[in-house]
Amino acid sequence: MRSRGWSCGGALPVGAKPSDINRYLGARRSPDLVIVNGEGSLHDEGRNCRRLLAVCHELQKKYPVVLVNALWENVTDPLAGEVLRGFRSVYTRDRQSQQEIVDLDVDAGCAPDLTFLSYPSFNRDSFKGSGRYLCTDSVVRSWSDSAYQYCSASDELDYLTMFTPTVTHKRGISGYVKSAKNVIYPRLYSKTSLRVPPKYRALTSMAFDDTYDLLVKMQEYDAICVARFHALCFAIQQGIPFLVADTNSRKSISLLAELGMPEDRFTIARTEIADLPERLEFVSSAYNSFRSSNEIFCVKAAESINSMFDQIIGSEQH
Repeated sequence: MRSRGWSCGGALPVGAKPSDINRYLGARRSPDLVIVNGEGSLHDEGRNCRRLLAVCHELQKKYPVVLVNALWENVTDPLAGEVLRGFRSVYTRDRQSQQEIVDLDVDAGCAPDLTFLSYPSFNRDSFKGSGRYLCTDSVVRSWSDSAYQYCSASDELDYLTMFTPTVTHKRGISGYVKSAKNVIYPRLYSKTSLRVPPKYRALTSMAFDDTYDLLVKMQEYDAICVARFHALCFAIQQGIPFLVADTNSRKSISLLAELGMPEDRFTIARTEIADLPERLEFVSSAYNSFRSSNEIFCVKAAESINSMFDQIIGSEQH
């Protein structure tokens, strides 16, 4: 938006509640536009879905609001229809979500996830193979626990958590306590015999504050088992072979469909974790059949995202 002459006057953190709006936006000049990054929250009846819809509902009472980068799946909250119709414009990050919204008689555009515009891609042409694989954590705790324990006992697999080992929220704001645990629990585990959940134990080994450092680290592996959507986006962008672990929504499977990659070859169920090395070895070579088309997808993704922002600004200027 800055490249288009707009400036950012404030931001609501992930997990914000309606009561947080004035703290972040109330003291600033009334914004000309509020952009809501839907991400993967808007599905089913989860807490994050209800909270984001409530925040959008309050924002729409005061400001022009657009929704971008959104998953939309089986949303049944009573506010859903009213909130959708209250946006100036709506953009999903996959075509299945777009169709669900269109079926509700609401116009919606589609552009891939914003990560395809935001980060550099590295050249892997000189990569000769390392014989090692990486596995990420998940929003599904049972996967994270099992994967961490399995990788800890493996000579071939490293485990990565997408949590950041720093406090990312202000004190007194929704999400502060959860963010603080990412710092406190790993330190307690390192210095004492206190039992903590595996996702916090993993923060003592491999976790990154800076996404650039994460992308550099990913280059060391032959293939990656991705159990988080953004880990999948990074793998596609970096041209790293990947295996998708099932999660709590269709977001990753929808992206596979956009790429034309067969689900039966590039996904793994939570119950199949013992097959990880064999499956990752398979995709490390099978991925080559899709490498060229995925590179084209990344180029077109950036073009679509830029077009989305041009359309948003164009509609606000008329």
